[in-house]
Amino acid sequence: PTDASDPIKATIDLSGFMAAGDTDGKVEAATMIKVNDFLFVALQRLNNFVVENDALLVVIDTTTNTIVDVDDSTPEVDAITLTGRNPQFMLYNDDLGKIVVSETGAYFDGTDGGIETVDPVSWEAEGFVINEGTLGGVNTSAATTMSCAKFLGTPPPIISKPVSSRSSLILVSSRKSFAEST
Repeated sequence: PTDASDPIKATIDLSGFMAAGDTDGKVEAATMIKVNDFLFVALQRLNNFVVENDALLVVIDTTTNTIVDVDDSTPEVDAITLTGRNPQFMLYNDDLGKIVVSETGAYFDGTDGGIETVDPVSWEAEGFVINEGTLGGVNTSAATTMSCAKFLGTPPPIISKPVSSRSSLILVSSRKSFAEST
């Protein structure tokens, strides 16, 4: 930055993580969380809003502002490959020492997403703790992620159905269209 009041400290190019055949030219950095000296950036890697590529969690060392290669056995710089696709929210659970990631998968599917944990020390995706089928629908809620971070593996007692059903997603979409058309 040229101005001392500018909050931008560094710019890090993530375009190297673009999926082959991606025609929109974006990696769709969706959410991030800092754990100790590392910033974890979730890349949706959608192709024109279509969920067709593996989602990644890029690890950035904030002391050097460089991307960390999480697998030094390959010649390229690797990120963590998540179990599901289309990550939406992340939280850090102090008790577990894990990052909790909400992965929606394909919109309106309701079977291919879930809540996953990631070890921020070993840089390993640990798989779904609970999937969308168990949650009862499309996982698009920050409240679901927060609840599962607290009550990992069981539906939260304060939310009877912590996900959006297909009908409510369509209703929200319809209301937006109606509002925009008037």
